[in-house]
Parts: sequence; C-alpha cells; structure tokens
Amino acid sequence: MFFFSRSEKIVIVVCLAIIAVCGAVWAYSLIHTGRNVSAFLTPSPFPAVEIPETVVVHVAGRVKKPGLYELPLNTRAVDAIKEAGGHLPSADLDQVNLARVLEDGERLYVPDRKERGDAPAVEAVSREAGKSPSKPPPRRASVDLNKATAAELEQLPDVGPVTAKRIIQFRKDNGEFRKLDDLIEVPGIGPKKFARMKPYVKVE
Repeated sequence: MFFFSRSEKIVIVVCLAIIAVCGAVWAYSLIHTGRNVSAFLTPSPFPAVEIPETVVVHVAGRVKKPGLYELPLNTRAVDAIKEAGGHLPSADLDQVNLARVLEDGERLYVPDRKERGDAPAVEAVSREAGKSPSKPPPRRASVDLNKATAAELEQLPDVGPVTAKRIIQFRKDNGEFRKLDDLIEVPGIGPKKFARMKPYVKVE
C-alpha cells in the first residue's frame, strides 16, 4: 500500500485538476467548431474521396450563347441549352437527345435544320429523275466506322462531305465507336439517317 505525504497529495491533486481542465477545454473547442470527436478517436482506414459537384460542358452550334459552362452534376442537355441562352429559331432539336445526362468535358452540339440530310444535290436529282444515283451504295456492312476515310464514308446513303467530316471528328474526340448506335451521337445524324446507314456500316 502506498502512502503519500501531504505535499505529494497536493501535487497529485493539482496535476489531476490540470488534466481535467485541459480535457474540458479540448472537448469544448471541438463541439463549438462543429468537429466530430469520434473522428479523432476512430480514424477511417480509407482516405477521403472528393466527389465533384459540377461538370464543365462545351455548348456549341445553334444556341444564343455558345461556350463553356460549369453546370451542376447530372445536368441534362435541355438544361445546358437553356443555360446557353436557349436555342436559335433555326435549331433542329429533333437531332439532339434533350434528356441525356451530360458528362464532364463533353461537347453538346445543336445542329441547324439545314444540316439534316447533307447528301450531294446531284444524287437527289438523279433519283428524282428515275436514274441511277451518282454513287453506287457500298456492299452491306463493308464500311468500318473506326477505319473508314472521308471518301469511304461518303459512299454511305445520305452522307456527304459535311457528315463524313463530323464522323471522323467525333472519332477523334471520343475514341473508337463501340457500337453502331453511337452514330446517333454524331451531330447531324438522326434516327432516320442512321437507319439508312446502318446496313452498310460495321464496328471492328
């Protein structure tokens, strides 16, 4: 059994009092600064991961204020167009998936109505006259979207120089096509145009 002198007891009491005061001050500071005491007592085994709350999107084409916009996460195409001042009267919104959720770094293009079906006029005239088209259609599923040149793409139905250039640019910006349905994401290619092209293209 331990015996302490009067002076030793006083020292012990003073030390305990100091420890108690320091602990009270520490707890008070944590509570009033909004910090969780349990976070100090039970450290997380995993590092904190910050989830971005916004996306940066390039809105281009027939909108009033084209440019870069920082938008909330899970913003849809229709909201991005509104943020860019809305669409112009000549915009063809039927070629845009307005319900699509936008991703960070992507380009949202709103085409003009004149951009729908940009095949050369000479081909259209020859068909109306009952003659053979100026360019023969390619063999079915013979054009590889990931390897075709502009000249090869122009052999597809309803595909002229403008659409061929957009397909190649889309391939450069987004990487190789993974499936045929990705063609609909190319500016100027709507469901009807895609249906006419689909029998002659492939993805390898």
